[in-house]
Amino acid sequence: MVKKIFSPALLNFWLFAAFTLGIIFGFYFPSFFVFALLFIFSASLIFIFSKRQKFLFSDIFIMILFLSLGALWYLPCSYRNVDGFLGGENIFVLKVSSLPKENISRNTFIADIEKINGNCIAQRARVIDCSREMTFLNDYEVKARLSVATIGNTDFYALWVKSNSAPKKLPIGLWGKFNRKMTYWLLDILKNNLTDESYRFISSVFLGRRELLSKEEKSIFTDAGISHLLAISGSHIALTALALFFIFKLAHIKFRACLLLSLFCLFFYALLTGANPPTLRASIMYAVFSLSFFVKRKLNPFNSLGLAGIICLIVNPSWLFTAGFQLSFLSVFSLIVCFKMFPVKQFRIGFLNQLQYLFFSSLYVTLLIAPLVSYYFGRIYILSVLNNIVLIPFFTLILIVNFTLLIFSPLKLIAQPISAVLSTLIPLFYKVSYLLGSIKLSSIAYKFSIEAVFIYYVTIIVFVVLLKIFLKKRSLQMV
Repeated sequence: MVKKIFSPALLNFWLFAAFTLGIIFGFYFPSFFVFALLFIFSASLIFIFSKRQKFLFSDIFIMILFLSLGALWYLPCSYRNVDGFLGGENIFVLKVSSLPKENISRNTFIADIEKINGNCIAQRARVIDCSREMTFLNDYEVKARLSVATIGNTDFYALWVKSNSAPKKLPIGLWGKFNRKMTYWLLDILKNNLTDESYRFISSVFLGRRELLSKEEKSIFTDAGISHLLAISGSHIALTALALFFIFKLAHIKFRACLLLSLFCLFFYALLTGANPPTLRASIMYAVFSLSFFVKRKLNPFNSLGLAGIICLIVNPSWLFTAGFQLSFLSVFSLIVCFKMFPVKQFRIGFLNQLQYLFFSSLYVTLLIAPLVSYYFGRIYILSVLNNIVLIPFFTLILIVNFTLLIFSPLKLIAQPISAVLSTLIPLFYKVSYLLGSIKLSSIAYKFSIEAVFIYYVTIIVFVVLLKIFLKKRSLQMV
């Protein structure tokens, strides 16, 4: 009997790889007929070879089946290129996704463009609203002009709305109304209990309202290499889940109940912050990896990563082409591979164990995502490993205190001292971040080319393979 290509322990990972490859094929070769034919052909051969117990061939065609599925799944979800609508006036359907900055003659905000002249579009743009009628978290249909603008070295899409455009407000549904009401309610709690600086900080890192931060405050995050804390994505969701779990454990709730409660709160939080793609992706990944703890079974982490990837790409296959998706999955992949190849030695002191895990996690992730960060954002962070060791525990503490404030906000006697603690911690966090970011060579401006990214990862793969061979030979010699 011929052996199977992949074991059940890695099945999901290989299927994720095939599904991903299919989406790429669907992007570059958008032919529904070809991939539908390939799907039927591979499904037929899987049935034939399985019946004959030719598992090698059935596995090959299972991979081809998932490749064709990926392509077929992507094709209906592909969007028109927004560049075809530059210049002239068009009819836009958009959602206001940031708090408008008010001016005498116009308001400015970030919006998610959903349609242009009835064509499906998925594009974020900066809106210059001279009508001054559009408000936060509402959907509108409006006549406007799209262009490309530049600030510094960054290009972005700008949507210009004339003063006489008369935007038409669209219904947002029950969830949209609930989300809007809850967001304003949380913003009011924070504003009434915190100083202005702390209010801007918490609103940004907790609710994703980055538009409230000043340029100086944003530059502190950028210089220290911790801009990822401003985006409600992978690392942010992990830290939020940790904070929630810690709070529930303090209440003497059992482990599995803590896990369920933190998962429920996490998905509610993801929906509350707009259910944007990075948040949803990170929540799905956390839920899948938490499954092994909940069922008390040791699941293969590659299998869990593959399952999370398939679920994410089923939700939206176009996520594959975003920097956030690539960075999130490469970060988790690097942790799994590196900790398997280079397991850390345990200390008797628990604090030292946590510290070394934090150090090596930051080191592995930084090394693996450095070329992609440089390619997408034009910057290489040299000291981010050390900065994260100091700032991530500090940031987690701030999140824990913030959740505590929200829980006790109706009780003024308890909320006031908690607010005082939070308003003390946040300026201190800024000071530490500023000091770390001001160190010379903390980061350098450099942009990898796509060829350089490819060479970097090929070099890493060759190095890992050679190292594995060397370690295997050494272990055999020792025996």
